Amino acid sequence: MSSSPNSSSSKAAEVPVNRAPSNRVPFRDVPVTIEVLLGKGGMPVRQLLRLEPGAVLRLDSAAGADLVVRATGVPMALGEVVIIEDSVAARVTHVLTPIGEVVS
Repeated sequence: MSSSPNSSSSKAAEVPVNRAPSNRVPFRDVPVTIEVLLGKGGMPVRQLLRLEPGAVLRLDSAAGADLVVRATGVPMALGEVVIIEDSVAARVTHVLTPIGEVVS
């Protein structure tokens, strides 16, 4: 007997793209580290060692630019700074696809 792409032996590889395999369900409750990146900057070690309270660090992002929300180092969303009572928080404004594109 010859095997064709439609034979029963290849059905295991036919997983619908829009449906997550059921074996991933337990991972939904695994905690991950969330980081919110305001911007990046650089300075020589000499200057870093002289930092004092009140020092201002210049970042590469423009005022009003989106924050980057990362889960375990992977960009997941874009957001903005909000104040909730006495805390700083990030409001998600855009969700990113796995390849970093903004979801409309």
